[in-house]
Formats: sequence, C-alpha cells, structure tokens
Amino acid sequence: MKIVHIWLVSLVIKLAVGGFLPFLSDEFYYWVWGQNPSLSYYDHPPMVGWLFWVSDFLGLHIGQIERWPGIIVSHVSLLFWIKILERRLSGDQIKYWLLLVLLNPITGFGSLIVTPDAPLLLFWSICIYLFDRATEAPNWKHFSLLGLSMGLAFCSKYHAVLLVPIFVAAAYQTHRLVSVAKYTPLMAIFGIVGSLPVIAWNYSNDWVSFLFQFRHGLGGESWRPSWTLLYLLGQIGLLFPTTIWAARKWVGRMDPLIKWNALFPLFFFFITSFKGHVEANWPIVAYPAFLAIAVRGFSQKTFKWTLILWVTLGVLAIASFWKLPYDSSLRWKLKTQEAYTYESILPVVHSHAPLYASSFQMASSLSYYSGKSIYKLRGMGRADHFDFLDGSLPTSDVFFLAIWESNQPPAWTREYKVTVATRIEPRFVILKLEKP
Repeated sequence: MKIVHIWLVSLVIKLAVGGFLPFLSDEFYYWVWGQNPSLSYYDHPPMVGWLFWVSDFLGLHIGQIERWPGIIVSHVSLLFWIKILERRLSGDQIKYWLLLVLLNPITGFGSLIVTPDAPLLLFWSICIYLFDRATEAPNWKHFSLLGLSMGLAFCSKYHAVLLVPIFVAAAYQTHRLVSVAKYTPLMAIFGIVGSLPVIAWNYSNDWVSFLFQFRHGLGGESWRPSWTLLYLLGQIGLLFPTTIWAARKWVGRMDPLIKWNALFPLFFFFITSFKGHVEANWPIVAYPAFLAIAVRGFSQKTFKWTLILWVTLGVLAIASFWKLPYDSSLRWKLKTQEAYTYESILPVVHSHAPLYASSFQMASSLSYYSGKSIYKLRGMGRADHFDFLDGSLPTSDVFFLAIWESNQPPAWTREYKVTVATRIEPRFVILKLEKP
C-alpha cells in the first residue's frame, strides 16, 4: 500500500472511531470554550477552543463528530513530516515510520482525543518543515512564514517556545547560525503577529494564563521523587523499550534538526520534573522525530511485535470506553469512563434552576449533555475559564449547587442559608442556597 493510501485509510478510521467514542472531561471543557469564543483562555491558548467553535459553526452535532476538525488537524501534521523525512529516509522507512506514528499509544490512539496537542502538532510540524527549507534556501518568505507559524503554534500551546532552542541548536551544529540570525528580527515580528490573540488576552487579564502555566509546570516548592520517576516510566512505556533500543545507535547519525527535535523536549520535561508533575503527553512533539530515528534501527521481528502490542493496547483502550455499571469501582478510576461521571445529575438539571456545578468538569459535562449552559460556581476549586464568565456568579437570591457529597460551597456563600434539596446517591447532592 502506498504511503498516501495508508494516510487516507487511517484518517477515515480515526474519523469513524473518534465520532462515537464519548468525550473525556477535558474535551467537554474545550467544547465549552467553543461555545464561548475568546482570544485566549485561562488554562491554555485558544486554538483548541477555536477548533470546537468550527465544529459548532459547521453543525457537527451527531455523536462526537465535534472532534473531527481536531482529528483532521493533527492528522495533517503527518503530511508535513512525510515531506520532512523524504530527504532523510527511504520510501519503505517512511512507510514504517508512518505505521509507528499511527499506532503509538500517544500519537495514534491519543490523537482521537482532541486537546491542545492537536493544533500544536500541526503548527509544530509546519515550523520544522519551514525551518528545514529556510536553512537550505534562506529568504524573507520562508522566515516570515516560519515566524507566523511559530506564533500560531504558541496560540496552540505554550510548549511551542521549545522550538527556539531546537532551532538554535540545529543552526549552530550545521554552521548556519549566522544566516538564521540575519532573519531573526523578521521572524520575531511575524511571530508576535501570530501570537497576538494570546498576548492581547493575557495583557488584559494581568498575564494570568502565563502565570498559571508557569506555576503548573514549575511551581513545586520541593522535589518529589515520584514526579521524575513517573515521568521516566511514562515515557519509557509510551515510546516503548524496543523503540528506544532501536533508536540508540542512530541518534548521533541523524541530522541535527531531527535529533534535537527528538531529544530536547524529552530532556526539557525531564528537568522540569524536578520542579513539578509532568503530564505524560507534554513531550508529544518529540515523538514523530524520535520514531523517525528509531525506524532505522528496528529489526523486522521487533518492529512487527511492537506494532502488534500497540494495536492490542489501542483496542483495549477503545474497549475501556464501554460504559461500566454505576457501582463498579473501575468506573470511578478509569479516565475513559469520565463521560459517565455526572450522568446521574442530568435528570435534575431542569427542575433545579438556576443550577451551578462545583467543578469545571461537572459544568462542562452537564452543559454538553443537557443542552443548557451550566456554569461552575465562581470560587470553587482551582481557577479556570468559568471564573472569567459573568454567568459563574448567581444573580438571583436562590440558586442550586450540584456538588460532591464530601465538598463544601465556596467561602463567599457563608451568608447564605444552605439546605440539601436532593440527594443523588451515592456521591452527589444538590444544595439549595438562599440569601437570608
């Protein structure tokens, strides 16, 4: 099968599977962003919210096909990598690389879940492609497009800043640093233009999104060994030992751009694991390049069994979305069961109005399934996008709050009379709050 046919068939499969898998809690949240378009958001830059806005604009409301724009965007990134690798790998090696990327747990099955990684992967791939071309044939057009793409990558996820040290290292090692530096002001101007939505929103909101992400990744006051251990084990598990072993001899032989793209994000987040918890998907931008290095070192037998294992894991992951009984302990532990966490609250949404939720996950899920705007009550839990919406503050003297039984309303409601309106066994209650 030709490379383009593999790409097309895999896209159809992704759209089909992604169209029926229930949302995870983060996707419900990003869907809410799409219902409330903004230049940026508290938790992340705006691109993933804009993708869900596109879904709404196109009327993609059957099943979970709201995911389709995000799935397509991340899948298109593979086309840029195919072009990047054409000068570095043989046709068969590119085909094997494509199979690795499509079946790897995080770049394969993980691409069915639409997060900020989807647009980041697209614009990151475009940046690598343009830098590769720009250093071969330096001109203002290449570097202008590169700067703009870097800005759009920054509008996808703040991790895009890692492109800068990768480009510096690659240019230095190939003795092209001077020619790249010549166009740096031009890149910076277009980079700022591409980043304007994020910059403007943060400027008008006291830079809270930048500060939140900085503290989120580097806010630990003292090192916890579990942070680093879990990061290392997570990356070994996701890349897989056979892939790491296959890449070991070829890392030094691959050209600097691919090598630094593969290694620097993995190393950077290893260092940050000494300052805070690192999510397993954060170094995802390293995976296409790392797999391109590894594909040259695989034996046929090891390659085959690695793919078989990844396919098995993918099937199990998809199967884990199957709705488990309410009283099953796994239902409350598996991330893939998040779509069902708050369904027991749905029957009372319309009879207890106005109803507020106690977390952004609850508010987003209830909004999606009820077709009614349910806001998180301002001040509950950590700050999030709902705290910036006017609807998060009640305007009536009486309102209802859906809350985990073990939680309490925020401090500013102490003047309210609080009674239990409805008990939803075994985990939730609906509180009635009245001004005295």
